[in-house]
Amino acid sequence: ECCYKLYVLKLDGWEESVGVQAEIKMAKELDLEIEYLNYENF
Repeated sequence: ECCYKLYVLKLDGWEESVGVQAEIKMAKELDLEIEYLNYENF
């Protein structure tokens, strides 16, 4: 609970990842900003 923003790197399978989905859910519950990053940008 010490972050202000969640970054999600959209790698293959990120939408099916239980861990990523849990992080997104928690971020939404804590009203954190979520930024989705495309892999192609790296």
